[in-house]
Amino acid sequence: MKRFLGGMALVGLLLSLAGTAQAQVPVKASIFGGVSLASAGGDAEDMLGVPLSSRLGFTGGAQIGFDLHPMFRLPLAVQYVQKGAKFEETGLGEGTIKLDYIEVRLPLTLKIPMEGSPITPRIYAGGYIAFEMSCKTSVTPTGGTAVSADCVDDDILTKSLDYGATFGAGVDFGVGATGAITLDVVYDLGLANIDDDPTTAAGMTVKNQAWLFLLGYQFSLGG
Repeated sequence: MKRFLGGMALVGLLLSLAGTAQAQVPVKASIFGGVSLASAGGDAEDMLGVPLSSRLGFTGGAQIGFDLHPMFRLPLAVQYVQKGAKFEETGLGEGTIKLDYIEVRLPLTLKIPMEGSPITPRIYAGGYIAFEMSCKTSVTPTGGTAVSADCVDDDILTKSLDYGATFGAGVDFGVGATGAITLDVVYDLGLANIDDDPTTAAGMTVKNQAWLFLLGYQFSLGG
């Protein structure tokens, strides 16, 4: 509950600032959803003792973008993201580590206007901060039934806060006078060590990595 309240407090503050700035610069808002393809980097495989693969999950949220210049936008995105990783032990079965976050992203965006075209490509880079909402494991023994548990029950201890760099590219397809369909591909590169096990050997880390594939709708809030 503390993790959830902390994340919501920051989100509320950022959205309040967004509302204040709306009166001063043109603002674009959007809602979006899509899929996440996540895994764990650093020393995660060595620590767990099994090879890891990507977890397919869901992501969705909303964004407010401040048009600071005809070619530059500063977006503030708040979204739910499923991260984690999958693993498999030969002859024993497979499992999934399910890390779910509320993520706040702030990437500076370069818009590339195409005169006379409803299409506007974009590229962006920036940072994110994420608040862990839950951490669970799901293990399916070979020929058996899946069993779920909290991470702490399987001796997987994670930190409640994650942060990193985010990079992406997208395109807006203009619809009507002010609307647009948006397509984006985003890469989250975790920089924080999310392992919180005090027995972990010094220097070993676990870091989130994820690709996000997003489809959304954008509309104008001001001009």
